[in-house]
Amino acid sequence: MKRQLTVALIILCIIGSSFGQVDETSARALGMGGAYSALSLDGNAPGWNPGAMDAFKRMALSLNYSTFHLGITDDFLQEGGISYVLHLDRKFRYGSIGIGYTQFLSDVYSQGKLTLGYAKRLWGEPDGRCVSLGANFSLWRSGFNEAGYSPEFDPADPLLRDGASSMVYSAEGGIYIRPNEWLSFGAGVKNITQPDISISQDGSSKLPMKVRAGLGLDFDFITPVLEVEYATEAPADNNIDFHIGAEKTFGNNIAVRAGWNRYETALGIGYISWGEKFSWGIDYAALYPLGTQLSKDYLTTHRITFNLLVEPPPIPVEDLAIVENSVTVIPSRIVLGQEVTISAQIENRGEIMEKKVPVSIYYQDKDENWVLALPIEKIIIKSGEVITLKKKFVPPVAGNYTIYVAVDDYGKNLPAIGGRVEEVDEDNNVGFADIAIFHRPEGDIEPMEHTLNVSKLLLYQEEEPIIPIVFFDEKSTTVDYRFDRMLSIVANRLSTNPDIQLELQGYYDHGTDEVSDPIQLAFQRAEEVKKRIISLGAPAERITVRRDGYDPGESRAGLPEEQVIPRDKKMMHQENRRVELSVWFTEGKDFRAKISFDENSTTPQHTEDVARFIPTMRSLMNNNEEVIILVEGYAMPGDEVGASVAFQRAANTAKWLKNQLGEEYHRRVYIHQTYESAVPSNEVYVFPNPEGVIYRPKEADRVLEDYTIEGSEENLVKIDAHIDAGVDSFAVSVVDENANVVRVLAAGKGQVPNGIAWDWRDEAGMLLDFDEKYFAKLQVWDKMGEQLVTKSDTMAIKVTKQGKRIESLVIVLFMFNEDVPQSKFLESRVEYVARRLIYRAEKRQFEILALVAGHTDSIGPEYANLELSKERAVRELQKIRKYMIYLLELEDETALDSWLKEHNVVLRAKGYGEREPYTIRRWNPETQQGEIVKIGDNSYPEGRTVNRRVILEMKSQKLPQQ
Repeated sequence: MKRQLTVALIILCIIGSSFGQVDETSARALGMGGAYSALSLDGNAPGWNPGAMDAFKRMALSLNYSTFHLGITDDFLQEGGISYVLHLDRKFRYGSIGIGYTQFLSDVYSQGKLTLGYAKRLWGEPDGRCVSLGANFSLWRSGFNEAGYSPEFDPADPLLRDGASSMVYSAEGGIYIRPNEWLSFGAGVKNITQPDISISQDGSSKLPMKVRAGLGLDFDFITPVLEVEYATEAPADNNIDFHIGAEKTFGNNIAVRAGWNRYETALGIGYISWGEKFSWGIDYAALYPLGTQLSKDYLTTHRITFNLLVEPPPIPVEDLAIVENSVTVIPSRIVLGQEVTISAQIENRGEIMEKKVPVSIYYQDKDENWVLALPIEKIIIKSGEVITLKKKFVPPVAGNYTIYVAVDDYGKNLPAIGGRVEEVDEDNNVGFADIAIFHRPEGDIEPMEHTLNVSKLLLYQEEEPIIPIVFFDEKSTTVDYRFDRMLSIVANRLSTNPDIQLELQGYYDHGTDEVSDPIQLAFQRAEEVKKRIISLGAPAERITVRRDGYDPGESRAGLPEEQVIPRDKKMMHQENRRVELSVWFTEGKDFRAKISFDENSTTPQHTEDVARFIPTMRSLMNNNEEVIILVEGYAMPGDEVGASVAFQRAANTAKWLKNQLGEEYHRRVYIHQTYESAVPSNEVYVFPNPEGVIYRPKEADRVLEDYTIEGSEENLVKIDAHIDAGVDSFAVSVVDENANVVRVLAAGKGQVPNGIAWDWRDEAGMLLDFDEKYFAKLQVWDKMGEQLVTKSDTMAIKVTKQGKRIESLVIVLFMFNEDVPQSKFLESRVEYVARRLIYRAEKRQFEILALVAGHTDSIGPEYANLELSKERAVRELQKIRKYMIYLLELEDETALDSWLKEHNVVLRAKGYGEREPYTIRRWNPETQQGEIVKIGDNSYPEGRTVNRRVILEMKSQKLPQQ
């Protein structure tokens, strides 16, 4: 065994200079004398020049096998290897990696080298002009082959005192340059760390560092190569060695080679089969040693290589685009501070999915700086996919801008785009849309004068009752035009209250309507009223004529046949020939909810049934301005103590309900207490009431008499408006404290006037109320739909000497010869009247005489009418006091008396009988004067109906402040 090891070591020493390094195994390379640094564009590139790995396109695999110095009898020397080059990207952007392993074997000794390398092109294209740089990490392992030991081998032999194997590492580098298609240059450095590959690691077998540089010339007829090698250590100090070789190809498949260096001469041949997707080839080289004993014994070396070249996968087409005209900014015209939605369609017109593609959204500001509007968005988009990108954006400044959307752009060099995808067309990567941002409209309005002095003034405000009845002549169906005023008011209210319907009931009189079919006469009268009210603007689909379920011959004014006074009997017959108007809700809009109270309790606790209708109440009141919510408490007839409890329960329920509904609905919730034996007294019902459509009195005209103005009435209202987006329309008006328009000074489209002259009068030409405050109001709508609303400081009429106001409010209208109101709406209106009285009193600028005045018509004995009017007045006075205690949250009647005295109010009741038919003052805008109108004319049935009234007449006198 010892003899075999000795022979092996001698052989290694002999051949060491001949085969150089264990990894240089390519048959093609060694067939050209080892001059391969400038041509190593195959799978063996990691071993010959790592810089060449990224200089060609194909993926390459090489399998090598060698037998050394055939003829040696004491051992069989051989070598095998595999090497592979992989490009990391189809577009060759990220470099290439190489891996190789070479193993030398003999009977008793082996040596292996593992190589890992990376190369990156610094310039140019693979298979074209380029510069590429690469580096390797190498791991060496040397050892004895224990399988070759003889049975008599002694493990303690001194030859193996340092072990049977060793492992070391090293590094290598290389560069490949091809300035043109016929010239290439390669250089490299090996064994940079000069590793000691000996098993003993005693420094006796350090590999010298080698630097090699080669030049290759690719002529049409031959490819000569020359390479110079410098070794830091060499036998006989021959540090420089030359490698010379040449290759001649025949066609595209066969090549012959020859080479020479100091240690050997070589001949080789190769064959390659080219394919569309992959190619393969075989190279063979025979090497004859020079200048050693080996050459004398003709011990030749033979090498063979199998090469596999795989064509790179086709580079996928990559093309990202913003779909033409797909970029939108909605809305495209906005007011500064509003949000827009930027939308763009992005299409992947390429062949592969694109991941983490940056999308930029940007614009150019007024200073011509390019600004990213939003952070970069990264998207994933499949091949052929079109996605819609939507982003919210609030423009920071006003102006006209173009918003750009760019795909595959990091926004670092705007407006130039730069991303990570190499596209076939980058001209379609940007889309745009325009946007206009405007300032909100701004402006001011202010009158030159804020006060108009009036030395004395007398003001009348008298409500006009609505009597929803049309009366007819004997046997007639003709609707007299005197009823058009009432029907027009009802028609207008019905139009603006879409959830309310009108029902008409016709009647005839038994004594005067002597026709063959009086019932048909009654129905025909209702039909004629329907035609007339529709002609005045009422919606026909919500008007019906009732034909059953009631008595068309029912008397409205008692029994005429029992009346002995001819005049009164005639009047009673007149009131029976009629059509009565009534209203209620359309189907599904009505409801009735209740709250049950515990015994002796006035606090609402069981509110579930009412609570579920809260949204319905809001909806009804929002859609119908005449709808009110009634909260009704009940007591047994004659039970005054129970009536007080019922009122308090209704009041407490109303307070709870107002809190649930919200403040804007407070004034439309009314309480009512009634006597009813059919309803348990511990229950309170809540339900909507639409009767304001036909019963709410018409708003009173303000009629001024006997007034004197100090100075000039003309007042200039100055306007300063700045409308960036342009004026669409405008309105200049005078409004009161409740925002009601009392005068439109100017309105229209186009330019807003700078000033408007005004005479302190309302739309009807009346001087403004001295008891109210007013404001000049400017409204401008710009072309963006934005609205400017601004008001001036307070304007008012100041009475310098004496001012008087006489205000009449209709409390209730009664049925013929009774103290029963015509409707729940009118009966609950006492609360509204009480509120008005409190409002006047709390100004503390008046002495008020509040008279609850009862009246009757002229039918019947005068003494009886006088007594009836007193009963009506007292009844309503008691109700007003009760409601005032509730609204003012006072304890009792004594507290109310103190409050009235403190606020200079005298409140009392008086009955007038038939002596004062209802007369009001109306303002005539044509004559600019007040007119006295007798609407309670007892010669007409509707006039007599008006006279069956109770009104609150407030006489307020304002004295000049001392």
